[in-house]
Amino acid sequence: FMTIHAGINRRCAEILMSEKRQMNIVSRGGALLFAWMSLTGNENPYFEHYDELLDILRSYDVTISLGDALRPGAISDST
Repeated sequence: FMTIHAGINRRCAEILMSEKRQMNIVSRGGALLFAWMSLTGNENPYFEHYDELLDILRSYDVTISLGDALRPGAISDST
């Protein structure tokens, strides 16, 4: 079993930076990916190679959970 944060990408990160949230990224995995993308300027590899990743995981019969990297940490951050 593994959690994949494939939903956060550079476009989402740009929107996040332009909006004011009460709480920043509350997902640990999402925060790590956001920091890595910010430091390297690269796209999220889980997003970029999602189909290939699923093929590999399927071949090893791995169960995944899609993590919500930008879930709201406060009611005021929800839409």
